[in-house]
Amino acid sequence: MEEKKSFTGLVIDGVTVECEGSDLKISDGEVTVDGKVVKTGIGASVTIIVRGDARHVECTGSVEVQGDCNGAVNCGGACTVGGDVNGCLSSGDTCTVGGDVHGSLNCGDTCTVGGDISGDFNCGDTCTVNGDVGGDFNGGDTCTVNGDVDGDFTGGDTCAVNGDVDGDFTGGDTCAVDGDVGGDVTCGDNCTIDGDVDGDITCGDNCAIDGDVGGDITCGDNCAIDGDVSGDITCGAGCTVNGNAEEDED
Repeated sequence: MEEKKSFTGLVIDGVTVECEGSDLKISDGEVTVDGKVVKTGIGASVTIIVRGDARHVECTGSVEVQGDCNGAVNCGGACTVGGDVNGCLSSGDTCTVGGDVHGSLNCGDTCTVGGDISGDFNCGDTCTVNGDVGGDFNGGDTCTVNGDVDGDFTGGDTCAVNGDVDGDFTGGDTCAVDGDVGGDVTCGDNCTIDGDVDGDITCGDNCAIDGDVGGDITCGDNCAIDGDVSGDITCGAGCTVNGNAEEDED
């Protein structure tokens, strides 16, 4: 029985190339579908549009898959997948996935995922995941996860997790977790944790913890803990603890 092809055609630099296939490779100016060259002389700045689903995608430039990818995606430039990625995805530039990623995701720059990521997530800057992350999260500034993170979270300034972090949380200034943290918290100024922290907390000024802390706290000025602290507290001026704790103010 003949294998059903994933996509029905490509759009290359605005020109439609009628071809059926499953695997797409773009390298050295050639477009190859299921091992057959269908187009040559492709410039590095051209974006290839795949009409339908794809199985495996490998390219040195940019690609847009209008459907699902049912295997790994390795893209040197920008990458857009309209549906799910049932494998790992690696992109050297901006990356957009409309659905879930059933694997890890590595993105060089701005990245948006419409659903969950089952594995690790690594992004250069300005990332948004509108679902859960099943592994570790490593991002730059202005990262948001609208769900839980099952591993560690590491981000820069202005990061937010709208759920729980099962591992450690490390962020810069103005970070927020709208849930519990199962490990340690390390952040800069103006950070907020709206839940419990099972480990230690090390933070700057004006930080707020709306729950219990299972370890030690080391913080700057004007920090507030609205729960119990099981360990030691070392803090600056104007700090408050609304639960049980032994406080050692500087």
